[in-house]
Amino acid sequence: LFLGDNVKLVFETGDLSDISPSMISKMGVVYFNAGVLGWRPLATSWLNNRSASERACLEKIFEVLDPVVKHLTTETEPLMKLSETGMMTTCLSLLSAMLREGEMGGDFHLERLFLFSLIWSFGGMLNERDKKSFSDLLKTLTSRLPDYDHEISVFDYYVDESGEWDLWQSRVPDTPYSESVDLIGEIYVDTVDTVRARMLMECAVNAGRNVLLIGSPGCGKSSIINDFLAFQDADVRVSKTTVFSGASTASQLRSFIESNIYHRHGFVYGAKDNKNLLLFIDDVNIPEVDTHYGADRHANECLRQLVDENIICKLNKPFEWRNVESMNVLSAMNISDNATVATRHISGRLMSHFAVIHLPSPDGSDLKHIISTTLEVNMTMNDMSNISAELTQAIVDASQHLLIATQKALSPSLLVGRCHYLFTLKDIITTLQCMKMIPEKKRSEEMYVVSYWAHEIRCIIQDRLCRKSDSNWFSATMQSVLKQHFDMGVDQLQEHFVTFDPSIDASKRPPGTAASRKKVKTVSPIPKLSSVHDCIRSFLSQYNNEYGNTVLHLLLSDYIIYHIIRLHRVLSYHHGGNVMLIGPVGSHLATLAHLALHFTNIQTHKIDCSQENMFYDGLRSAVRLTGSENKELALLLTARELKTDSYLDAINSILLSGEYPLLFSNDEMDGLLMALQSQMKREHPNKIIDPMKFFISKVKTRLHVFICVPPDHKLLKEAFSKYPGFLTSCQLIWMCGWLKPALVQEAEYFVEQCSLKNRIPSEQKANVVDCLSSIHEYILQYCRQTPWAGPKADTVTLTTVTAPGKKDTLKTHSSTVPNLPYSKTVLLEHIKLRTTAGQNEGQSLKEVFVGPKTFTEFLSFFHLLYDKKWNELNQRISMLTSAVETLNEASEDARTLHKTIDQIQADYEVTSEETATLLAELMAQSTVIEKSKAQLGVSGGSLSAFLAMVDVEENTDIEPDYLLLQDDDDEFEREFGELRTANIQKRLAQIDEELLDTGKTVDDIRKGMSGWRENVNIWKKKVDRGTIERIRAFQNPPTMVLHAMEMVFTVVGKQRIVLGQADTASVELVKKLSGKLRESSPDNKVDKATWKTVQNLLGDSAKFIDILLSVQWENGLAEDMLKGLQPFVGKGKETELGLTGEGSLIKAQAVTSLANLPQW
Repeated sequence: LFLGDNVKLVFETGDLSDISPSMISKMGVVYFNAGVLGWRPLATSWLNNRSASERACLEKIFEVLDPVVKHLTTETEPLMKLSETGMMTTCLSLLSAMLREGEMGGDFHLERLFLFSLIWSFGGMLNERDKKSFSDLLKTLTSRLPDYDHEISVFDYYVDESGEWDLWQSRVPDTPYSESVDLIGEIYVDTVDTVRARMLMECAVNAGRNVLLIGSPGCGKSSIINDFLAFQDADVRVSKTTVFSGASTASQLRSFIESNIYHRHGFVYGAKDNKNLLLFIDDVNIPEVDTHYGADRHANECLRQLVDENIICKLNKPFEWRNVESMNVLSAMNISDNATVATRHISGRLMSHFAVIHLPSPDGSDLKHIISTTLEVNMTMNDMSNISAELTQAIVDASQHLLIATQKALSPSLLVGRCHYLFTLKDIITTLQCMKMIPEKKRSEEMYVVSYWAHEIRCIIQDRLCRKSDSNWFSATMQSVLKQHFDMGVDQLQEHFVTFDPSIDASKRPPGTAASRKKVKTVSPIPKLSSVHDCIRSFLSQYNNEYGNTVLHLLLSDYIIYHIIRLHRVLSYHHGGNVMLIGPVGSHLATLAHLALHFTNIQTHKIDCSQENMFYDGLRSAVRLTGSENKELALLLTARELKTDSYLDAINSILLSGEYPLLFSNDEMDGLLMALQSQMKREHPNKIIDPMKFFISKVKTRLHVFICVPPDHKLLKEAFSKYPGFLTSCQLIWMCGWLKPALVQEAEYFVEQCSLKNRIPSEQKANVVDCLSSIHEYILQYCRQTPWAGPKADTVTLTTVTAPGKKDTLKTHSSTVPNLPYSKTVLLEHIKLRTTAGQNEGQSLKEVFVGPKTFTEFLSFFHLLYDKKWNELNQRISMLTSAVETLNEASEDARTLHKTIDQIQADYEVTSEETATLLAELMAQSTVIEKSKAQLGVSGGSLSAFLAMVDVEENTDIEPDYLLLQDDDDEFEREFGELRTANIQKRLAQIDEELLDTGKTVDDIRKGMSGWRENVNIWKKKVDRGTIERIRAFQNPPTMVLHAMEMVFTVVGKQRIVLGQADTASVELVKKLSGKLRESSPDNKVDKATWKTVQNLLGDSAKFIDILLSVQWENGLAEDMLKGLQPFVGKGKETELGLTGEGSLIKAQAVTSLANLPQW
């Protein structure tokens, strides 16, 4: 672009940080100090447009501005530094609006109006200490101020319609707040601060001044502006809302403004129907300058251009400048009260175009008034009975006490695990809204009401704590609050409440039911978490059965059940239902989310986040379904889907305002609002409701945003400064997952559910569980996996350094104290964090990932190893037991043998004695015989001797019968009996072996038969009436068909049919394959009469099929059938029949007749 000599460029800038040295060297620089212009030119210009009487009165009172400005610049520390010209412009705007509204009562009235404008334009940013000095200064400069009271300053007064000073408290309405409940159940309670802010805002807007409302998070800035916009005349003004975030760009703001302005004339644009456009921008200070592209993408630079020159540039064709008229910008901005969190300010050039109004956080009587009013309205909603006045006062005092203590002790900071800390009055309001679920019958029971209040406080505040010291502090503070205000202890209260019926069974709810449901109406206490185990398990089983492709694997320990109950509680209430679930990788966050959504019967709306346009299409669909079609859906987003800043920007806007302006065009939104008319009249027949508010209320109550992120996700670090909607509009549930109690619960549940329960002795089970959890806890600490938890010990050591005197040496003293968030420890962590920031030391060898899934794998490996060792030990025990039994048997046999030997020995001794006696008798007899021989003179053989002895005995009358006595069983008979017994036992053993082998053979045959049985069943299904009709239609069927039909008739019990003629080759082939001759004829013609008989038999095909299928074949065919089928079945080896032998008649015919079969 060539610039001629007649072209001169003039740049106006606040700093020279983005200008190059070569450029600055080619131009002249003129520097204006902040005090060069001052307030006088603005005052002079404004007075020139006023009447002479007003100018004469105000010229005198304007002289107080010089000492006021000097005092502000030198003696005070305002919350936000404003330019002198900006404050003077705001002062004149407020004064102009008040002069335009009513008639003046004289100079006193005019002077008081100016002083009122001066007080709030110049002194509105002062703290309480500086307000006191500011009041003292004004008292010395003018006498037109109200009567001064040391306890009441000039900031407590306003000028009424008559020109007199009156207290702001008189403007606070005394009307009941039961009728001020909005569509989502929230209550707007007026206080002195809100009434004052609304009046100043109204004066500034009426004067055409833009408004910037600043205050700490949770003080109600957005609520005041929304309430202010709700009471605007729709015929005169139209309002639009957008939310800034860390990802907001100038192009987004430009598109938003272009979609809400319409052509009027020439290059002039404005709101539709010549109305005034009120543009509400929430969190205006959050967008930051893009360091890569510079200020051209900065949303606030586009806004500055808009409010500075009322111009917006169209960047696409036809590239025109558009003048925007009749537009006011209302914006809100957070300022931090905590020194550890810096406030991001907007540029001074942009701020000079705003009337800046400070809204302090409610405290003291105002805070108590808000809490008590909210509690009363919620408890008396739907004509329910309220709790007692004493209990109401105690709950109000306890809530106020706990909120102030929590904000003071648990402030947000850059420490890991504290980035997301943001505790505001909204947390207490949410607690009180939940208390309306208490059953009316239980509201008279103080113990029940206090228990539920404490339960909700723990759910809303303590569930977001992750550091051990913070959790310890909150538990101790809660104990002291209960003791102080209710005279109760934590152990006296009911700990667990559920928002569902514990006796419900998932089988009673049919799968796939619609997501439309009624919100929870009541709550019920449970004695312990295990009492709802069966209920949750039934829903888990139903989910796995219904969605078989995505099975949820969960160990339903008390720790898991605790968080499922928490998620169900958040999703069940009417006033919200957004959750940010934080837990380390492997904590099964998405699994818990799916189960909780299935439990509450809320359908998950899937969004494709692979491309930006597909993400917006999915989000647009979800907003449309919930806002206009009255469906209840949930958006489940994990860390994988939240990598793009534009996605975070859209979700942040949905959470804060219930809408995202870029989703729908104006025509699309008008169509959605038109569709809601009938529903609005049906639900609110006696009210006139803004359709847009009705649509937003539906989105806020029916669209649940479910965020699952790990502790190190950037969202937690940037949410406070870039995306505050995730902290203020979501219930944060931090699943630490690695604390010792959680590890113990997981290990206990694992031991109870697996086979270890009956293997580990009861007295050793506690030791095993403690050992498993202690090992994993040590590994976590060693591998530095839980930095957000801080010191996990119950006590910490603090070192104190003292110096008794200037010349004395420093003395250190160490003391052991409970693990609480001491300011010294927090400061040391901050110092360590700042000193190590930016240092790239690399990953330490100890920084190995260890997570909850690792603990589960560790438990599974322990189970596997324990089973292996258990089996090995059982095997060794079995072997040792067998050896002991063998030894016992051998010992028993030895004892039996010893007894037998003793008996034999005794018998031997008796026999020996009897033998000796017998021998002696025999010798005596022999002696007698010899003597007899000698006497008789007998000689010769033994027979003669014996006969002689007999003669002698007969002569001597000796009776030797006892010599012939014998035992019943001699030794040979006993041995023979033992051999026979051994043979019998051996034969029995052989019979047992043969029986065992036969049983195995039978089992194998049965297994084989099962396959054939399946084949028979398959072919039975294939045989139908169509098959019979096709066979019956044959006029000259192949022989193969006749063979098959003959087998069928044989099976069904029909008479055998003689086959027709067959060719000689077929006959010979049949002889070779099956060894059987069939009746046939050499001309290969089928007997017509035979086939006619077959066709007649097949006439009734249905009856024939029934007869064929009714054959009892499972237990075998009859003997006559087998004989009839034998000719068709070839013989196997060793002359055994088989269905697949070497050959058969059917196979032979298949070979010769396959080519003749028709194509079926």
